Amino acid sequence: MVADPDNRRNHRQVPDVVQNHGSIMTTITSSAFGEDTGRWRLPLFAAAVLGSWCTEIKVPGIGIGIQNLLIPAAGLGLILISPAGAAATWRRHRSILFAVAALSGWALVSCAFALFPAFSLHAWVKFQVYVVAFAGFLCLLADADCHRRAFDLVIRALLVLAVLGVLEVVFPGSAFFRLFRSDQSLTIYPRVASVLPWPNQYGVLMGVGALLIQRRRIEGGLGRATSWFATLLLLTQVAQSGSRNAWLVLVLGLAWAAGRGILGLGRSLVVGVLFLAVVLVLPVSSRQTGLWDEPLVESTSFILRENEAHSTSLSPPGLSLSLRRQLWQEGWEELSKHPITGIGLDAFPRTGGVAVMGRQSFNTHNLALNIAVELGLVGLVLALVVAARLVRRRNPNSRLAEMALVMMLGAQVLDCFVYDAAYMTLGCFFAAALVTPSEEIQ
Repeated sequence: MVADPDNRRNHRQVPDVVQNHGSIMTTITSSAFGEDTGRWRLPLFAAAVLGSWCTEIKVPGIGIGIQNLLIPAAGLGLILISPAGAAATWRRHRSILFAVAALSGWALVSCAFALFPAFSLHAWVKFQVYVVAFAGFLCLLADADCHRRAFDLVIRALLVLAVLGVLEVVFPGSAFFRLFRSDQSLTIYPRVASVLPWPNQYGVLMGVGALLIQRRRIEGGLGRATSWFATLLLLTQVAQSGSRNAWLVLVLGLAWAAGRGILGLGRSLVVGVLFLAVVLVLPVSSRQTGLWDEPLVESTSFILRENEAHSTSLSPPGLSLSLRRQLWQEGWEELSKHPITGIGLDAFPRTGGVAVMGRQSFNTHNLALNIAVELGLVGLVLALVVAARLVRRRNPNSRLAEMALVMMLGAQVLDCFVYDAAYMTLGCFFAAALVTPSEEIQ
């Protein structure tokens, strides 16, 4: 049990009554989940998180990505490992699960009216991976101790990603990174840090990790020196991602955390100033600001392995906004033609995405618009119902989950990451963490 979010005492020094309350919670949850099965819950969760990275590893003989097996297998394992615990989770969260099932059911209906029915049905099947994962995470996080340990595991996983991002800059041609993303996924030169398929979601997740670490420091889960070193490492990767969207999300996340009392104003300002210094020092990020041609710190220029960069910034801000505006316009046109059922899951990259970018794989770059375009206005309403149920059932003490979800959803105002395995897996985790542990066992 962690300390109260509004004080700064170490969680190991909480009063006896709180410790006794934690013992009661452990007794209640262990009776539902079983102590013998509990040892497998975190390894299953780790398999889902790590499996979501390996998008380029194919299952021999089948040809599908290994993440499409590992993530649902882990989620199903978390459900089946304790039938009693799963039944208790169902009773506590059935309204949320009903809303998710309704959205999934409507998505299946929209496949029948899709522009590319077979293709959209294939995408629908892949999305059930996250439905199973979300249900499994609800079961995992019903245990308050697992809730805390799972967050620590997520933070460690993000730190591993950050270290891999550093190594990627040092060894940009290494075949090892093809386990996570293809060479075609990075079309920006010089190559920016993105162990995941695209730099934007990588940068956002690094920013989420930096703020999670600072919050865990307040709760007493990390030492001062360790927390600031880890934060600096993650901030370098936010900058190195070259994603201005990720930079904006980090700043807005700090503002949200300060306003809600999750981090505090002073701590948020320190992290913000530290990030600004990192952006100005590292060459990829300093170029990406569009303010100058050469890095401010000349000794860092060796990081800038430039093959073809003809503009002051790697991707000019004006061009980036212009392309997004064109994608939004194409999205509105598609929605006006198919307002009820939409055009089908993952169909926009084959229509409006091709019209604007000249090739597939570009979505509308706005989450709400993307849902409306692909599932129609009915689908958008059902998605909002899911969000409303999560907010209504949220645990006020889930400060880490709140902060992370705000950032991950805010990042999708200018982007859309629903087809990214790592982003969706952690998004499902944070959504489940928002409503757990349930109030009945608090």
